Amino acid sequence: MTRWSPDTCSCVIDYTDDGNFTLVAIVSLGDEHSGLSDDETYAAVKDENTKKNKMLSLASALSVSITPSVFTSSVSWSFSGSGKTRVLTIDFGPQLSSLQKTTLQTTCDTQFGVGAVVVK
Repeated sequence: MTRWSPDTCSCVIDYTDDGNFTLVAIVSLGDEHSGLSDDETYAAVKDENTKKNKMLSLASALSVSITPSVFTSSVSWSFSGSGKTRVLTIDFGPQLSSLQKTTLQTTCDTQFGVGAVVVK
């Protein structure tokens, strides 16, 4: 069993790494996911984490200057809202050009749905 404290919310989750990452328990439910069942919470948290990590990959494909350390130190990101449809906002500042940000926003709209990610 693994205990996970994701960097996308304040939940604490126990899961087994059986190839499917099966939920064992929601140890602590963050306010941002209150009202969701345990399974819904786990699915939402995994989705948020995947979305954030996918953004690093997409941005890195646009600019060699976006590395994991730059993403951690020079790019600000946060989730807003609550429940299953929290919105990820990422501010790349000068790390990406306006054209790269527009390209990334279009890609995000296609991959995650319009409004799921806001690129600044």
